[in-house]
Amino acid sequence: MIALQHSFVCSVCNKIFEVKTELEEHEKTHFQNKQHLCSVCSKTFTRKEYLENHLRAHSGVKPFSCSICDKVFARKDYLENHKKSHTGVKPFSCFLCGKSFARKDYLENHLKIHSGARPYRCTICNKDFARKDYLYSHSRVHSGEKPYQCNTCSLSFARKDYLDNHSKVHSGEKPYQCAQCEKSFARKDYLDSHCRIHSGERPYRCSVCDKSFARKDYLDNHSRVHTGEKPYHCTTCNKTFSRKDYLDNHIKIHLGEKTCDSSSAQEEIKIDSNYKPYQCEICEKAFSRKDYLENHSRIHNGEKPFHCDVCTKSFARKDHLDNHLRTHTKERPYQCSICEKSFARKDYLGNHYKIHVGVEPYICIICNETFTDRKCLLLHSRQHEGAYNCGVCSCSFSTREILEHHFKEHENQVYICPICQFSFSNSDDLVKHYRIHVENSCLIEAE
Repeated sequence: MIALQHSFVCSVCNKIFEVKTELEEHEKTHFQNKQHLCSVCSKTFTRKEYLENHLRAHSGVKPFSCSICDKVFARKDYLENHKKSHTGVKPFSCFLCGKSFARKDYLENHLKIHSGARPYRCTICNKDFARKDYLYSHSRVHSGEKPYQCNTCSLSFARKDYLDNHSKVHSGEKPYQCAQCEKSFARKDYLDSHCRIHSGERPYRCSVCDKSFARKDYLDNHSRVHTGEKPYHCTTCNKTFSRKDYLDNHIKIHLGEKTCDSSSAQEEIKIDSNYKPYQCEICEKAFSRKDYLENHSRIHNGEKPFHCDVCTKSFARKDHLDNHLRTHTKERPYQCSICEKSFARKDYLGNHYKIHVGVEPYICIICNETFTDRKCLLLHSRQHEGAYNCGVCSCSFSTREILEHHFKEHENQVYICPICQFSFSNSDDLVKHYRIHVENSCLIEAE
């Protein structure tokens, strides 16, 4: 028996009583024989009135009506608790954190947060829960039961709060507004997550690497990097993924765009492992994802919607802007686990790793020399291709520096062909060139 500021808590179920004798009477229910049997489900009860209340769960009878909103209830205590929602009275306060509740059972459930008690265990996966209703909702994960159906689109949900949140998609209701930017949201948790953009708060921290996140689902996704868990499974090719959005994007490789009739029955879907349903109208290049096509389209239209606030430079893609911003912040978030050298971009780190493992995947097709990254190969290739050309004499050079040095040879004297105006740095080259005009002229006269 635990005293709680003039209240008494049951040591078995944590239920709270204001009078000690009520607690003592209640504790007997944990040890007394249950003599009152439900004829429908065979559940037993210690008292007759408990059985009568229970029977209404089977019959659906709700004899207790709210005089304010006409909502009906199966039990009188449910009605009394409901009435407090109209008055705003919250008489039950937690002595640990001061939070108040309209109902005693809400406080009882809340106390389990402080105690860490999770007395309700799933018999299938052994997961523990602080509340019985949490366990009941969880059980539908295994059974697949979805008893809550949307009246608009007939989608079904395992929990009522999921249905309530979904209903706002149809109504367009967004009652939760950000006080800083006035953006509105359909759910309070969406607003809470959004507010962390302004505050910079990241309350969810990884226990392995101490990286922190603004949202719990971000942390859950990140944690799988350490555990290697991939719970999302493709039913077509059996490939697994650590995140649901990765699976959703992967499925588009197998499936074309889905079309459904009014009865929500899918039409025949073309399955092709190389199918790419999103095609560019200009160059006809195809993509497996719509966002890939949108990024590609900016190559043609020149659109650069992502702007740097520091130097006003614009970019076609957000990830390109993110990489650019690090040139201002000098941030280098990607660190080599071998030598601890840091890099501003993930691809730079990837190329750097090849130095440690000795991988040189880029091969020159002319001389077979290998390189760790593509940029080094391109610089090397200019030695063979002569990428830097002289505009005076058409000589080619592998680097810009050599070309600039070469230009100085033309600065003192330039020899120009009087026939075609071609320029030469010395007279010998001009004489050789001039003979071409002479030989061509002779050929024409001979004809």
